[in-house]
Amino acid sequence: KGKKGKGKGKGYEEEPPKGKGKGKGGGQSWDGGKGGGKSSAPASFQILMSAVKKQGLLGGGHIPIECQVYVKNLPSDTTDADLYKLFAPFGAIAPTGAKAMQNPDGTCKGIGFIDYADQLCADAAITALNNFTLPDGSSIQVSTKANKADGKGGGKGGAPGGATGGGPPK
Repeated sequence: KGKKGKGKGKGYEEEPPKGKGKGKGGGQSWDGGKGGGKSSAPASFQILMSAVKKQGLLGGGHIPIECQVYVKNLPSDTTDADLYKLFAPFGAIAPTGAKAMQNPDGTCKGIGFIDYADQLCADAAITALNNFTLPDGSSIQVSTKANKADGKGGGKGGAPGGATGGGPPK
């Protein structure tokens, strides 16, 4: 017996289920037909992301050093989203994402970090963008985090207490 109604693509043999997935029974095609009642949206994206991370759905969380890219000489208006747009075409970016370091006033400090899911993607980004020069002569430097172009590291401000000696305590 033919389909009743004019519900294009719905695939109902008789009448469509009552409630169309908003109550018990009739699930939607996108939820596997589970139904199960109405649920509310999470209160914030941060809560959603935190819960997904806790479930381990985004991977182990450890990014190998060779997948961590460091970029310097960024313009002061650079945002996390800008870094993502610039570096995403080279491959999958890990859930820890792209981060443009910000000053208290919200301007970019000129450095940023991008975590790739795969070393080959990080290498491709470095090869393509390191020493990329604009027509005005300005350029950016891109390297793995371990091989920062300026050769410095060890965090902010040197040794504890304002001392300038480097290296671990003896």
